[in-house]
Amino acid sequence: MVELKINLEDPYHFMLQSFKPVAENIIEEPLDFDTYVNIVIRRGIRGLIEDIVPRDPDILLNSILMMYESNPEFVASFINSVMTSGQVREEAKERLGFIRDR
Repeated sequence: MVELKINLEDPYHFMLQSFKPVAENIIEEPLDFDTYVNIVIRRGIRGLIEDIVPRDPDILLNSILMMYESNPEFVASFINSVMTSGQVREEAKERLGFIRDR
């Protein structure tokens, strides 16, 4: 684990401290401050990614194809891990013609 020292402006520190009991209430257990901050950062980064990733399916598909061209091994491995989901696998089989009319 990396130790990180940052300076927060007072209002942000107050907001961070104030919301900790809410997070603890949601998960129904006490959190040490480091764990809590890690959760907030992880959620914040996810939120940023969700804000910038295209919602349009065609643009998203083209982005994945471009990622595959840049790093085929990683993207293929990721797709393979997603395929472990039964529904995703069945839908892919049907689209690829391995499952005929039901």
